[in-house]
Order: sequence, then structure tokens, then C-alpha cells
Amino acid sequence: DDLNRARERLEVLRSETTRLDDATKKLQSDAEVERIAREQYGLVRPGEQSYVVIPATTTTTTPPPAPTAPGGLPNRQP
Repeated sequence: DDLNRARERLEVLRSETTRLDDATKKLQSDAEVERIAREQYGLVRPGEQSYVVIPATTTTTTPPPAPTAPGGLPNRQP
């Protein structure tokens, strides 16, 4: 049982090592570093302008109150 858990853990660690090695290789390219700088940190090159898109807000409207008859009861419309 301990041996099986250790083997499973080893496999997980090997997969993680492979994933980290791949990420490290990607970060060796200038294009990947620039992509991350732009997407995650909002950096721009000299002379470029940065824009931020602000999502539209939704507004809710409250319907007007129903007209009331004398005595405070709502009017019944046919």
C-alpha cells in the first residue's frame, strides 16, 4: 500500500516536472515574455497606447407604482 502510494506520488511529480520544464522552455523566448508582460501586467512598448475596455453596466428600472383609487386600493383595469 505504501509502495503503491509512493509510485502514484512519483508519477504525479514526474508529470509536474514535465509541465514545469515545458513552461521554462516557453519563457526562454522573447515572444512569450512579451505576451505575459502585455496580458498579465498591461505593459506596452514605447509609443504604443494602452486601452482598457470597461464592461457596460446594466441598469434596472423600477416600474412606476400602480395607480390607486380613492381609499388606497389599486385601480382594476379591464
